[in-house]
Amino acid sequence: MNKTFTLIILAVLSGFCGYSGTIYWVGTTGNYSDGANWNTQSNGSGTSGAPVNTDDIVIDRNATITIDGNFQPSSLWIINNASVTFTNAIAARTYSIGGSATVFPQFKVEAGSTLNITGTSSILIEMIAGNSAQIFGTIDITGTGSRMTYLGGTTTVMTGGKLRYGPGSSNGTGSLATFFMLSGSTYEVYKNGGSFPTGSYDPGSLILNTGAVANPALFNMNSSVGSYGNYAFNSPGFTNTTNGINQNISFHDFRILNDGAGKWVFSTSNSTSYTLTVTGQFFVDLNCTFDINRAASGSQPTTILAGGDVFCYGNIIESGNNTGSIIELIGSLPANLVIQPGSMEGDVSIRMNRTADVLSSDLYMSISPNAKLYLVNGNIDVLTNNEVVYIQNKAPDAIVGGSIASHIIGRLIRVSNQTSSYAFPVSNNASQLALAVVNPSSTDSTVWDISFLAPNPNAGSGLTPGVIDMVTPYYWTIDAIGTPASGASNLTLHYSDLVSSTVLIPAQLKMITWNGSNWVSLGGTDNGGNVTNTLGSSGGAAPGDPINNFAIFRPYALGGVLGTLPISIEYFTGAKSGRNHNLNWKVNCSNSPYLTMTLERSKDSRSFRGIKTISADAIRCLEPFSHLDSDPMEGLNYYRIKVTDADGKVSYSKIIGLLNRNGGFEVVGVSPNPSMPGNETIISISSASKGTVTIVLTDMHGRRLSTQTYSCIAGNNQYQVNTNQLPAGQYQVTVLSENGEYVSKQLIKL
Repeated sequence: MNKTFTLIILAVLSGFCGYSGTIYWVGTTGNYSDGANWNTQSNGSGTSGAPVNTDDIVIDRNATITIDGNFQPSSLWIINNASVTFTNAIAARTYSIGGSATVFPQFKVEAGSTLNITGTSSILIEMIAGNSAQIFGTIDITGTGSRMTYLGGTTTVMTGGKLRYGPGSSNGTGSLATFFMLSGSTYEVYKNGGSFPTGSYDPGSLILNTGAVANPALFNMNSSVGSYGNYAFNSPGFTNTTNGINQNISFHDFRILNDGAGKWVFSTSNSTSYTLTVTGQFFVDLNCTFDINRAASGSQPTTILAGGDVFCYGNIIESGNNTGSIIELIGSLPANLVIQPGSMEGDVSIRMNRTADVLSSDLYMSISPNAKLYLVNGNIDVLTNNEVVYIQNKAPDAIVGGSIASHIIGRLIRVSNQTSSYAFPVSNNASQLALAVVNPSSTDSTVWDISFLAPNPNAGSGLTPGVIDMVTPYYWTIDAIGTPASGASNLTLHYSDLVSSTVLIPAQLKMITWNGSNWVSLGGTDNGGNVTNTLGSSGGAAPGDPINNFAIFRPYALGGVLGTLPISIEYFTGAKSGRNHNLNWKVNCSNSPYLTMTLERSKDSRSFRGIKTISADAIRCLEPFSHLDSDPMEGLNYYRIKVTDADGKVSYSKIIGLLNRNGGFEVVGVSPNPSMPGNETIISISSASKGTVTIVLTDMHGRRLSTQTYSCIAGNNQYQVNTNQLPAGQYQVTVLSENGEYVSKQLIKL
């Protein structure tokens, strides 16, 4: 009988007879090959005998087993909270698992059970192709050169499961198709060096680096291959300060919790650009250090791409002389940014490039001349938490960019030591930009502190008829600190990117400042959307007479001669008529022989374009005007009326909104916001259909302060909410429709 025929006969017999059976370990300590340690019954009442390769192995009790040969069981299960140790001191051993037709998974460590792999000679645990391992409990590998390989069958660390590599062990290897980490699973390396294998990692899985180590574990998987889940470094005995990762890697969360006397170094290269991508939270704990790049030279853009929160309570540094290190804020969801004073050192820049805003409790940039803030997309909001963005780099180009789409909401501090232009792209909300530009008059080191605020509590006070008849309802505060503090050769305040500039006669605009009781003119020239002072502190011509009278948060605004406004807009309303939008308004132009009215429309309430122009004399102004917009844009349409009189003076109506869709509503505005004491709050709502809405006012603890229900028309609606008695603070206005739809807006009461 030839060999091939013999194999066929054995295969047929195995199909009829099945596998040899299930074998239980019944010993305590002993050799794997010793039949006395095995039995066909868990209680030892069956037949003893060493297992063969076709047996299914079950270990359901604590045991220490010497792997004294190479074995290939059909399956291995460790169950019943058993703590099992595989050990070996003779020669390298291979323990291959797989082939069972009746047991799945073929390798299982049950929740509560542990497999410890120890010894002074290696034990290789491997899965045969086509078979599966599931780790619900713990596998802890410390044997010399021991490891698991995940390149045969599939290995999955289940939720709650742990796979640990300690001192003496080798490194596990895997692939995207063979090794899987589920949410809530842990892969821990607690030895010097080591690595985390290639695999498919759920964002909720954890790779953990611990132990008293000189070098961190490396990463077998480049970001071009796949992404790890959450990463945490927690090594109180860590001593590394020089060796870097030097690799493109991707994580969900990245957390440095304890780095002992060392620091976590990402790059040491001055010739290769590396990127660390974090889609979740980037976190550096107190007394920890993240070194982006410690190369001795170069300008490689070593980059941290942060898609979620960034919290630095320790240090983010660039310890060498590479000038290109940057933290780029990306993603499409709002996030938090916290960089404490002194946390950033060296040439570390920040690029704001997120489609949603970032809420910052503090952002203190490095003092390095190569540390810059790039404003590309999205806003940095420090107003909500009453904090600050502090640019310590004294170069004028320490801030790059700045627009409505990307600016600082709240307080911005910059340090100057040059006579060039220093830009302050600030605002009080995400919808507008109130850019201020300072030209220092000397190279003295000076700290400039600028904010943009509304409303202006002194807009109606301290006026000088014929000189300053009107003042903008908003203002900038400008403070200059130094020893000595530099003055400003010129200040420039921009109004063109404000939602409502309220600038009626640009040619008459002056820059003005509040001296505590009156508005004082600093002169000015309108440059088509901004005003630069023409006078200095003593009334002389600028820039020869610098502005030196900066006080703590002194208000600066725009104002000028108002003259006679010949036109007033008595009302402007809008309603839906099917798909059409019906606009109606009435003007009073008795002081002008004629006027031109332009009905303007916008998708975002900022960029308007005319859709209808009407000219009228004083007699025609006695009658109302209307226009039917038969082709509105999808969604919310904003409308306003621009009126130009015979002398070229311009005024605008309020903005109203009409919703072009089948159902629902939009909150067009909450005004005034912030609300001053004594003010009523107006809620503007555009509804797609007739019905009712309920307006709920709550404080920031969720306590309900008032609830009012109103009827609404299919069109623009305005409701007055009593906020007179509210103390100063933050509140939430929530509008609910009768079908359960709701929209919430924040209200600030001064």
